[in-house]
Amino acid sequence: MRLLFFTLLPLTTLFTGCQKYYVNVIREGVSKKDLASVFVGSPDPRKKAADKGEKLLVEWNLPAKETKKPLTLKLDVLYGNYTSDIKEYPIDYKRGHILFKLLNEEYKEKKGMIAYRAEILTSKKKVLQKWQHVLFVDLIPLEKSTEI
Repeated sequence: MRLLFFTLLPLTTLFTGCQKYYVNVIREGVSKKDLASVFVGSPDPRKKAADKGEKLLVEWNLPAKETKKPLTLKLDVLYGNYTSDIKEYPIDYKRGHILFKLLNEEYKEKKGMIAYRAEILTSKKKVLQKWQHVLFVDLIPLEKSTEI
């Protein structure tokens, strides 16, 4: 039993200890339960009017050879009111993250986030790596017509 434990421990650490990804997206809700004062039970005036919405945490971890050229992180978000938004962020370091928030009135107006896609682009707009939500699709713009 002891031999099995000492054999499996290094293998488990080897295969689960490191993440090998280029880009990763985590989506979380935002509410008053995220306030530190709620966690510790202290008084806080923000409890009465806390932010409500969603946030995306986009993380990247690139090989050193890729960071020598200028790169851009492109975040494409689809909203519940069938609109989309594209944000671009420069990537200056091998590892990093950005936080995209949709809060309060904007959250209500756009009816939350449906899906999202994060792409790492080279200076020539070539996709180096991407991560996308399962439901993400490119929107097809429709023109309003007066003909019926």
